[in-house]
Amino acid sequence: MGLDRKRNNKLGKNIIDSIIKWRFVISIIVFILCVIFKLHGSSIGMWDGIITEKINPQEKNVIIGENRAIRSDEWLVQSTYYLAQATNDEYYPLMNKNVSENGQNMILSYNAPVANITVIGKPFNWGFLLLGKEYGLSWYWSFKIIALILLSFELSMILTKKNKVLSLIGAFWIAFSPAVQWWFMQHVGDIVFFSIAMIVSFYKYFEYHHSTKYRVISSIVFAFSTIGFALVIYPALQVPFAYLTLVLMAVVFFKFIKENKLNKVDYVLISSILLVIVAILGYFVIVSHDALKLSLNTVYPGKRVSVGGGTDLFRLSDFIINAFIPYKDIYLPNMNNCEVSSFINFFLGSVIILVASIKKKKVDGVGISLFIVSVCQLIWSFIEFPEWFAKITFLSYVTSSRMILAFSFTSMLLSIWAIGMLFREKLFSKKVGILVAIVNFAFYIGLIITSIFTEYVSMKSYIIVFIIYLIINISLFCRIKKLFYISMSIIIIVSGMTVNPVARGVGAIYNKTLSKAIIDISSNDSNGVWISDGDINGSYIYANGAKTFGGIQFYPDEEKWSKIDPTGENEFYYNRYAHVKINLSDKETSYILDNLDAITINMNLDDMSKIDVKYIVTRRDLENEFSNSSINFEKLYNSDVDNIKIYKVLY
Repeated sequence: MGLDRKRNNKLGKNIIDSIIKWRFVISIIVFILCVIFKLHGSSIGMWDGIITEKINPQEKNVIIGENRAIRSDEWLVQSTYYLAQATNDEYYPLMNKNVSENGQNMILSYNAPVANITVIGKPFNWGFLLLGKEYGLSWYWSFKIIALILLSFELSMILTKKNKVLSLIGAFWIAFSPAVQWWFMQHVGDIVFFSIAMIVSFYKYFEYHHSTKYRVISSIVFAFSTIGFALVIYPALQVPFAYLTLVLMAVVFFKFIKENKLNKVDYVLISSILLVIVAILGYFVIVSHDALKLSLNTVYPGKRVSVGGGTDLFRLSDFIINAFIPYKDIYLPNMNNCEVSSFINFFLGSVIILVASIKKKKVDGVGISLFIVSVCQLIWSFIEFPEWFAKITFLSYVTSSRMILAFSFTSMLLSIWAIGMLFREKLFSKKVGILVAIVNFAFYIGLIITSIFTEYVSMKSYIIVFIIYLIINISLFCRIKKLFYISMSIIIIVSGMTVNPVARGVGAIYNKTLSKAIIDISSNDSNGVWISDGDINGSYIYANGAKTFGGIQFYPDEEKWSKIDPTGENEFYYNRYAHVKINLSDKETSYILDNLDAITINMNLDDMSKIDVKYIVTRRDLENEFSNSSINFEKLYNSDVDNIKIYKVLY
C-alpha cells in the first residue's frame, strides 16, 4: 500500500511537472483547435429565442451549457458592436456610422476591434482583423481564457514562491473566478487580465534582469498591457486595480533596487516603454477627444460621484453563494447573477496567517502590501468620505459595489499568498489550524444565514455548499494539501467553469432569414437608415451591417438627436449610455426613461423623415395600422414563423 501510494504520488507529480513544462505548447495547440472549430463562450445564442426562423434549421449554436440572458451586456451589446465592426463596409473603422449617424467611437464602445495602432493593446481583438467575425469571436474567447490561465499561473508562482501544484490550482482559481466569468467580455475580465499581465511582466523583468532578451520581452508585454488597461475606460474598477498594481510593482522594484542597480539597457527600455505608452494613449485621446467629452458629460454614468460607504456587511460572503448562481438566477433587491459574482477568498483566515508569519519573521512585502490594500478597499466600501478626498484620490469614480468587488480580488491574491506561506512554513499546530478554520468558516456562514441570502435557496442546498467549504477550510488551515486541492477544485468547477456555454460559430445571428434579408437590402442601399420598432433591438440591425437609428448608444450623437429634438428639451433622456427602443406612433413624439441605461421613444411617424428612415423591422402590421397616414409602407420581407416584417418607407 505504502509503495503504491509513493508510485501514485510520483506519477501525479510527473504529470503536473510535464503539464507545467509544456504549458505553452499545450496552450498553443488548444488555442488553434478552438479557433479552427470556431468555439467560444458567448451567449449570442440568446438571439435564437428572439429570431427563430433559420436558413439551416439543423445548425445549433450551443454545444454544452446554456446561454445567459442576464449577460445582455455581452450578447446584446458588446458582441453586436464587434460584429458591427466586422460587417462594416470600412475595414474596422474608428467611427462606425452604422451604429450612429455621425459615427460612434468604437474604441470607447466596449473595446471593439478597430484597425489602428491602439489595437496592439487588445490582443483578444487581433483575430477579428485577421480572420473575420466567426473565427475572430473564437479567437477573442480562446485567447483571453488561455492567456489568463497562463498569466494567473505565473502570478500564483510569484505569490506562493514557486509552489507548482498550488499555482496550478491558483491559475484556474483566478481565471475561472465567478466575477471573471460572469463579466468575462466586459470590464472585469479585461481589467483582471491586464492587471495581472502588468504585474507579471514587471516582476519577470527584474527576475530575469541578467537577460536582455527577457527584459525586452517583458517590456513589450508590459507596454501592451498598460495600453490595454488604460483603454478599458471603466474607472470604477480601473482606479482600485491601478492602486493595487502600483503597490505590488513598488514592492518588486524596491526589493530589486536594494541589491542591484539599473543599467543603460534599463534606461533605454524604460524610456522606450514610456514613449510607446504615451504616444499610443496620446493618439487615442486626440482622435477620441470629442467622444470622451460627450461620454464624460452624460447624465449616466458620466456625472456620477461616489464617496464610499453603504455596503452591507453580508456582501463579504457573496463568493459562497456563487456556487449556486450558474444553476439558479438570483432576484433579490439590487442583485442579479452578475452583481453578486465575486472572487473566492479566505480573508479572515489569511489575516491570521499573516499575523502568525510576522511573529515568526517569515512575512514578506507582498503579503503586507496585499493586506494594506485590501483593508483600504474595505474601508472605502463601508465608510463614507468627504467629496474632496474622493476627487483628489480619483475614488469619486469608484462605487462601493465595485470597490467590494476589487476587495474580493485583492483578498483572493492575499489568500493564495497566505496558503503558499502556510504550506511552506509550519506557522501553527493542527489544533490551532482547526480553530482558525472554524473561525474563518463561521464568519462567512454567519453572514449568510443572517442576511437576505436565506431567501435565495433553501437551507438544505446551503448545507451542501457549507460542507464543501468546511472541508476546504479544515484542509487548508490544517495543511492537508491533497484534500484542499481536491475540494478547492470542486468549488472552482461548480462556481466558475459552468457559467458560460461552450458554443460554436455566429449562426445565432447570421443563420437567419431576417439576417439575409437585411444584408441583401443594405448591400443594394448602403446609405439607407433602419429602425427597429418594438421588441427587436436595433443592435441586430447594425450587427448585420446596416445603418441604424436606435440600438445601443455608448454616448449621445448630438447632431442626430437634434433632428427630432431641435430645442434639446428632452436631452435628459438621451444624454446617457442607453439602450434605445423605438415605438412608432401617430401621436406626438415622447420619451420614457425605462432605466438608468434604457429609454423608449414613442416616435411620431412624421419624425422618421427628419432622420431619413428608409427601412423598418417590426412585428406590427404597419400597412393597416397606419392606413390613414400620408406615409406608405412597402413590405419587403415577412416571416410567418416570427411574425417579423421589413417595410420600406415611402414618403
